[in-house]
Amino acid sequence: MEVVDQRFQERLPIDGYNQNIYHVTRYKFAKVYVRGKFVLDIACGSGYGSTLLIESRPKEVIGLDLDHEAIKVAQQSKDNRSKSPLYLVGSAERIPIPDLTVDVVVCIETIEHINGDKRAVNEFQRVLKPGGILLLTTPNAKITRPMKGVPNNPYHIREYTLKDLITLLSSQFTDINFFGQRVRGTIIGPKNPPRNNLTVLVRRLLDIFPLEWRREYPKVLPNPIADWIVRRITKHNYYLREDDIEFGDWGVDHSPVLVAVCKKN
Repeated sequence: MEVVDQRFQERLPIDGYNQNIYHVTRYKFAKVYVRGKFVLDIACGSGYGSTLLIESRPKEVIGLDLDHEAIKVAQQSKDNRSKSPLYLVGSAERIPIPDLTVDVVVCIETIEHINGDKRAVNEFQRVLKPGGILLLTTPNAKITRPMKGVPNNPYHIREYTLKDLITLLSSQFTDINFFGQRVRGTIIGPKNPPRNNLTVLVRRLLDIFPLEWRREYPKVLPNPIADWIVRRITKHNYYLREDDIEFGDWGVDHSPVLVAVCKKN
């Protein structure tokens, strides 16, 4: 059996909804852009995200991944839908697709794993049609704080600040819009006004207890009660749901995940 590179250990399995709601909501954000389009899903892994994209009725979805075993799982997981993704083995640095053939390239939590990030961005630009969209997400290095440029995540080659990402993408794209992905209520902005005095007082009282206790205590309670208590303070549930994750074009620099939507001129 082929030895799988350690970068492939950060996989979202085909049944992985509850394991990584953050990743799922990134694909659901991408679904807005794919209806009726020819879509390329970079580093598709076992195909979970590609299958989500199919729900928005694109013209075609191709899932691309370096890992033969992941592609094999994706191909075997196809169901009896009238339309399913097509899966190919290939590299983002050398995409096995002709020039000007793709409407949307989806690159979710992948660019930080790629040695030749500039080559990959060049390839995204090459395969996109004029007017095509690159949708790319990556962790925000301002939040993850790599030590001397080395990410804490052992599977990441590098991580990007917003400034770094602008530099990388603007080499090939001039029309770029940025968003931040975060848990609702964690960034102060137009949709999240400052908390009132009572909420601030409650938070200060909770701060008396060690962080480990504050993280663990809801687990001993029924889920609805734990969610109710945490929502009173944070605006989101203790057990996160899709509507607890938001994307905004404000507070981007302070969001844990950067989202770039690039249009090819």
